[in-house]
Amino acid sequence: NGRVGELQEGNEGLRSILRGSSEGMQKSDQRIHALEEQFKAFQEFLVQVDTQAKANGESLKKVREEMGAADQNSAKVAKALQLLEKQMADLDKESVRRKELQSAVEKLIKEIEANRRAIAGEKGVSEAIAPDYARMKTADLIKEIQELMRKKEFAKSKERARYLVDNRPGDQEARAWYYLGESTYQRSEFNEAVEAFQQSGALDTNAAYMPTLMYHAGVAYQKLGKKKEAKAFLQGLIGNYPEHELAKWAKKRLEKL
Repeated sequence: NGRVGELQEGNEGLRSILRGSSEGMQKSDQRIHALEEQFKAFQEFLVQVDTQAKANGESLKKVREEMGAADQNSAKVAKALQLLEKQMADLDKESVRRKELQSAVEKLIKEIEANRRAIAGEKGVSEAIAPDYARMKTADLIKEIQELMRKKEFAKSKERARYLVDNRPGDQEARAWYYLGESTYQRSEFNEAVEAFQQSGALDTNAAYMPTLMYHAGVAYQKLGKKKEAKAFLQGLIGNYPEHELAKWAKKRLEKL
């Protein structure tokens, strides 16, 4: 019986060892399984990393391409700006050349006109080149100027009035200057108009047309931006011809100066 008991205890001990080994193996399996799961998760993570790296590489490539295109566009824009600047510089030069040419032409015209007047003053107007009105009597030419102004043909009336003041000084000179002033005034040639009005007024201060002369001179000076001169003529009109219809207009115009 003692021997049997020892054997039974040995068997129990063996069983305990086996159970312990079995439990250890189970734990080992569990740990291996956990490691496998971790390895699998790590592999999936590596796949994600690789996918993301590829995506980042594509994005980087696209960014580089866009930057390259932007650089090309910048170069094109810079070139276009350079071309535009050159064209603007050429236009400025052309504008200067045109102004110089225009100035030269105007100077030549003035010289021709001066020569024409000099020739007319020294030798009289040549019959070969004289206009028809040059052969008219002064009184008849004055009437023709009046008729042309009535028809509003101010270019023609200006031409004839200019002929009179240049070639026929005399008792009708003040009137000729007045008609020249009126003709140029109606053509908005205000610098010539005020000069002619001043010449006329200096020659005859009592002419019947003085109210009109003074009012139009005031308006012309106003158009030229010369307020002081404009006020002088308008105030002179009001002071000398207070009952004239144009004096009322002069007052209204003065209020705006």
